[in-house]
Amino acid sequence: MITVYTEMTRIAGVPPYLFFAGLATVAALIPFVAVLLKKDEDLRWFGWQFGLAGLGLLLGGRFFGFLVEVANCLQEGRALTFADVRRSAFVAYGGLLGFILVYRLVTGWMVKHRQTFAHIPVQMDTLAVVIPLFHGIARFGCLFAGCCYGKEWHGFLAVHYIGPDGSERWCFPVQLLEALCLFLLCLCMLLLCRKKRFSGQLVLLYIASYAVCRFCLEFLRGDAVRGVYGGFSFSQFVSMGLLLALALWGGWHRYRGRHAPKLEEESFCKS
Repeated sequence: MITVYTEMTRIAGVPPYLFFAGLATVAALIPFVAVLLKKDEDLRWFGWQFGLAGLGLLLGGRFFGFLVEVANCLQEGRALTFADVRRSAFVAYGGLLGFILVYRLVTGWMVKHRQTFAHIPVQMDTLAVVIPLFHGIARFGCLFAGCCYGKEWHGFLAVHYIGPDGSERWCFPVQLLEALCLFLLCLCMLLLCRKKRFSGQLVLLYIASYAVCRFCLEFLRGDAVRGVYGGFSFSQFVSMGLLLALALWGGWHRYRGRHAPKLEEESFCKS
């Protein structure tokens, strides 16, 4: 059993979500900086690259939270209010997609105009190794902050949440299970680095794998704030949309007979 005092837990005097988010950021930056130092790259451009991608993470998470509130209002048959917008939470799924999208756009601009860094697909494959590590560590912040909790559970590793008003809740440790899945994904991506058929394959494989994992884990979630419609959560609809988009892209790619070239540029996988 794990006992957590929500809104009261502090780690080194810092709220748990901020503590683990900072720890995850450091863990994610280390391999990138190591590769750049090895290749004598200008770290100033790396700072812009990650800084703008971080902004994409924040905006993507908030935008998905806004979409959840819009869907809730439509389901309840009422108009969206400013209070709904203010209440919209940060959705990690949106943050993940926002980070990847902005990182792709910024890296593409740098490759085109600055002739710096490795080729875009190689950079994206590096993200496929680092992002699940970042995400898995950050999930411990969710565990100790009391958000993204699981269904009622009194069995093995049940999380006992105690609110500031003395209220109690026993939950399935879905945050720990998702963190475990993400660490396994990180390990799998690392092992597949030297076996990929084309550059950019790993990031596509990671997105598809996480979409499947997230779809299944959502059935164990107990927080209704994430939005549930017709028996499926908002994140499950996003997972289905991503898998459909990847399937269509793969079918189109095969139909056109195009294959991404194998590149020999340095990446985290070959450093």
